[in-house]
Amino acid sequence: MRDVQTIYAPLTPLGGAVSLYRLSGPLVLPILQAMTGRIIFEARYSYKLSLNDTTGTLIDPCALVVFFPSPNSYTGEDVVEISLHGGKAVRDHFCSYLHHKGLRVAKPGEFSRRAVLNGKMTLQEALGVRYLVESQTQKQYRAALAQMTGQTMGDVHKDLDLVREHLLLLLRDAEASLEFPDEEDISSDLEEALSEKIKKLIRLLHQYQELYKKKEMLRDGIPVVLLGPPNVGKSSLLNALAKEECALVSDIPGTTRDVVQVLVNWGGYAVRLIDTAGLRDTVDPIEVMGIQRTRQQEQSARITLLMLDQDTLSQQQILREQCHSPNVVVVLTKSDLFSYPDINDAVCLSTQTRDGLNVLENTIQAILDQDFSEIIEKTDMGSSIKACLDRALIVLKESLEEKRLEIRVQILYDALDVLASMVPSVDKEEVLDRIFSGFCIGK
Repeated sequence: MRDVQTIYAPLTPLGGAVSLYRLSGPLVLPILQAMTGRIIFEARYSYKLSLNDTTGTLIDPCALVVFFPSPNSYTGEDVVEISLHGGKAVRDHFCSYLHHKGLRVAKPGEFSRRAVLNGKMTLQEALGVRYLVESQTQKQYRAALAQMTGQTMGDVHKDLDLVREHLLLLLRDAEASLEFPDEEDISSDLEEALSEKIKKLIRLLHQYQELYKKKEMLRDGIPVVLLGPPNVGKSSLLNALAKEECALVSDIPGTTRDVVQVLVNWGGYAVRLIDTAGLRDTVDPIEVMGIQRTRQQEQSARITLLMLDQDTLSQQQILREQCHSPNVVVVLTKSDLFSYPDINDAVCLSTQTRDGLNVLENTIQAILDQDFSEIIEKTDMGSSIKACLDRALIVLKESLEEKRLEIRVQILYDALDVLASMVPSVDKEEVLDRIFSGFCIGK
């Protein structure tokens, strides 16, 4: 059953000169009339009014009130937005009155959730609202605007329909195999073809996984990991790239024992620069833990800066083979002290003189543009879709390993059920809960 309780929440952070509150639900108009003593409110007209509580005690002598009647409002319900003076006592008095009248504080994203349920916006547009509020860089901002205004390229639902169509064809072939249990040659050929189609579908889902992984990075920060032996200048480079002193710099090996992260705006992209513990053989248990975290960070990195100096250059091949990120840039440090042989695609630099630093910055920018520029305006349906894709992949891999055809068919039907939860017409409460729980209060 739908919750029709009237809700409220502040739309502005605390501590300002003015506090803006939004109310939505069936009690909005009666509450507004009781607080102001005014009966008629013209839609979208700003009124300067005094607010009083149930005893007639003044809440605020000068509030601005705008009424948005249903269905022409953000949520599709009756909505009012009230601007109060921003003092804590004023806010406390106002909220106490609303609570006394039976209103409750809105949950994160509840206004946008009601807007979706009332047909005022799509899930795609609602996620665009969230990303717009959270955007900190120009790339995040442009991606949020494209999603919010429906200008995104490619339709995720068409992609998912394609996946479901592939799966239905798989099931058709699997059912056909079951129809010929005594025809060994026919059954064998169909089973082999079925396995190939399952592999093809798995590759397709991997492509979609990669897309959503990149979209998450655009929102949360693209991880760029600084990797290498101790004392090659990782912390110095982090400080130079971040343009602030974020990490301790010392000549003592093993100074950095934990992960140090800083979020920077890199050419419009949100980038997480990650300094890590130096890679070396050690018996120090704390340093060992730091090295383990280093390897974990590198496995999820989009770009790895493999840093070496003249003393550690011989380790390049070994360390390069241990890198997992799709983009590895070899960085030769302390170029003010050493001269290096020509190494393809390696960047030589000095954090002391800053020589070569702009080359590295341009190299990273080129990788970011190549990897992310084309997906900025692609449709994003958030973590709910990615979670479904993850589950579908697990099920499909299970079907590939299963040799008994009748069980394989049942597993494929299970995969179809998983994919069905991604269909836009399925408005499941748990999917909505997952999406809107990440919104801020007041949205």
